[in-house]
Amino acid sequence: MTKEEFLSASLPYGLKVTFEADEYNHSIVGVECNYVTLISHFNDYGRAEIQKTIPIVRPLSDLTKECVQSDYNDGKPFVPIDELRYWAKCDADHSWLDAIEDDFASVDEKINVGSFHLVVQLIRWHFDLLDENCEKVYVTDEFNPYK
Repeated sequence: MTKEEFLSASLPYGLKVTFEADEYNHSIVGVECNYVTLISHFNDYGRAEIQKTIPIVRPLSDLTKECVQSDYNDGKPFVPIDELRYWAKCDADHSWLDAIEDDFASVDEKINVGSFHLVVQLIRWHFDLLDENCEKVYVTDEFNPYK
């Protein structure tokens, strides 16, 4: 997924971005043409070129790890792959889940034929669905702006 596609799809879900040599994270609140509108760490509005933004995302390998996100599960820890397994029980064709569990490296190809709901949920949880060549910062135990 291109950076423009990912940022646009992430608008309703509070994606955070940063910039080179910037110690703060910013919330994306709009995307138009080649620019994003954002709210800074200091709660003021700004505008920046999309290509200069660096999305803060979770690596796909974190699907099997306990995560905390303030706007999901009442802020309580959860394991994303377990949540997806639960939803897959209601899905007649959940081969997309097996495909993701088998091989994180080629997940992009498998998502293209997978469930729309899966993609939306991965974006909501801020998982990395960006093209390989897009610069990004990964959420870690020590750095998680989504808690």
